[in-house]
Amino acid sequence: GEMTKAEIITELIETKCDVRTHRDRLCRLIGECENNVPDLLDLTFGGDDYLSFRASRILEFVCKQNLDYLAPHLAFFTKNISQVSHHSTKRVVGKICELIAYAYTHKQSNLTQETLTGKQKERIITACLDWMIQPEKMAVHAYAMQTLFLLGEKWVHEELKQILEDKMAFASVGYVARARKILKAIR
Repeated sequence: GEMTKAEIITELIETKCDVRTHRDRLCRLIGECENNVPDLLDLTFGGDDYLSFRASRILEFVCKQNLDYLAPHLAFFTKNISQVSHHSTKRVVGKICELIAYAYTHKQSNLTQETLTGKQKERIITACLDWMIQPEKMAVHAYAMQTLFLLGEKWVHEELKQILEDKMAFASVGYVARARKILKAIR
C-alpha cells in the first residue's frame, strides 16, 4: 500500500532531503508521494519549519515530474500559500506557483488549465503580490514576478510594474536584470 504520513515524516527526517547521499531513497519517496499528495501538502503547510521545507522540496520534485499530481489539490494548495512563513518553504511554494503559471499559459492543453479556477488563480496572484511587497529573499521575488507576469491581466501588470519600478532603485543586480526583462515584456 501507499506510504503513511508517519512513514513520509520518517523519510524526510532520515534523508534530510539530501539528494547526493540519499538519491535512491528520495526517488522512491517521490514515487510514493505521487499517490499521497494530500499528506505532502499537509506537511508543507503544517507549520513545522523543519518538516515543511523538506515536504515542500518533495512536492516540488513531484510537480516537476508531472504537475498533474497537484491538479486535484489546487484548491487546498492555493488556500494555504499565503500562510507560509518560513522563507525556504516560501521559495519552493513560489517555484510551484511558477510551474502552475507556466502550465496554465501553455499552448498545449493540460490538466492544470482544465482544473485551475478563477478563484484559485486569484489566490496565487494575491500571494505573489504580497511577496513582491515584502522584503523576501531574491528567489521568492523572482518566482513571484514571473508568475504575476504569466497569470496577470492588465491591472496585475500595472501593479507589478509599479512595484518593480519602486524597488529597482534599491535592489540587487540580479533583481534589476529580472525586473527589466519583465518590464520590457509588459510594455
